[in-house]
Amino acid sequence: MTAYRGVKCGLLVAAIVAVVTAGLTQAAAFPAVAQVAQAAVERALAEEEALRQVSVEVRGQVVWLRGIVPNLAAKNRAIELVLAVDGVDSLTSELVIPLPES
Repeated sequence: MTAYRGVKCGLLVAAIVAVVTAGLTQAAAFPAVAQVAQAAVERALAEEEALRQVSVEVRGQVVWLRGIVPNLAAKNRAIELVLAVDGVDSLTSELVIPLPES
């Protein structure tokens, strides 16, 4: 009975190690995916002079854009470019268009 209990305990430990290792592997891979997507988004925006100052944050497949853009056309272009990047599932735009000075 003791040998059987030792085998069960050993299998349980092996299963826990496998689950923890799989979780760590996924956690380690997730930032790499986000960085690739962020680099792709930043490259796409850098092609447009009006969008070079836009800040990009990526969490998984969700992109946040922050900053000031000169007009509505630039804001729409930023959104269009980001949504065209492979792997982007959704976008949150916090882009601001300044009011004209009077």
